[in-house]
Amino acid sequence: MTVSVYYLYKRLVKMNPLLIITISISAIVAFYFILCALLSRMISFPKKHTYEEAVEYEKMVGNWGSYDSFKKEQFLLSSFDGYELHGLFIRAKKPSDKYVIITHGWTYLKEGTVKYINLYYSLGFNVIVYDNRGHGENKKFPCSMGYRESKDLLCLIDHIEKKYSPKILGLHGESMGSAISLIALKEKPPVDFAVLDCGYSDLKKLIKEIIRKTARAPLFLYNGMTLMSRLLYGYFIGQVRPIDSMKDNEIPLCFIHGKADDFILCEHSRRLKDACKGYSELHLIEGAGHAMSLDTAREEYYSIVKDFLSKVLQK
Repeated sequence: MTVSVYYLYKRLVKMNPLLIITISISAIVAFYFILCALLSRMISFPKKHTYEEAVEYEKMVGNWGSYDSFKKEQFLLSSFDGYELHGLFIRAKKPSDKYVIITHGWTYLKEGTVKYINLYYSLGFNVIVYDNRGHGENKKFPCSMGYRESKDLLCLIDHIEKKYSPKILGLHGESMGSAISLIALKEKPPVDFAVLDCGYSDLKKLIKEIIRKTARAPLFLYNGMTLMSRLLYGYFIGQVRPIDSMKDNEIPLCFIHGKADDFILCEHSRRLKDACKGYSELHLIEGAGHAMSLDTAREEYYSIVKDFLSKVLQK
């Protein structure tokens, strides 16, 4: 069979060299775009953690604490395009007019934020957590790494404002959740602070870093990936730029990043802080990998957040 294909190829070359060149180029181009489509799909439909996996892990590393005893209310929020988001409202131990919305990272889910829930619960906050679209209990939907998800967060902020009229409302985001929170800030929502843990400053920059370092693939793959993301999933990767929210931001920000993070380099948080117009601070946690800062240095993390809030909350 292989010999027959070889002789057919030779005959085609002799008969029409231009034809075989055209076929070869077309095959290479087709392979390139198929590969880019597959890579884009890996971003938009990653393998996600299940509820059972998240609970087992958080309990194993000692993050669960007294979470089971907290008063919780489930809710459904219809977002800007009618997509429904599943969420939990965790009521503060004592009546409180302080609220915080926690946004989880890529592939995770709302229960995976339990370590941050415990932190804010200990500080007297009502806590709102929710599943990003396509994650957790929500229906299948392509992840846009902050493009649509930031609009979901804005809808949730509006919902909390109208329902509870909080005196203080803050945001806390981890990884992609940090990017989502920062992109939302561009619309000047009524929030008083944000804590941003290991987020990226620019999705294009992050993907190029991953292609260069992890995949060891040529950078021209990025161009095809962003085109396929637009054609298949409705957004350009280059549109996801949390750093663009920083040039006129006046909401106090606390950036936290693990020094040993080799997935989203701490340089991203440095760039964000340097670009921020208003008050911001950056804390690098020694020895912490990606999204592991609180796990690595729990007391230091608690102290950082407490000190930050005591500085910036004047209400």
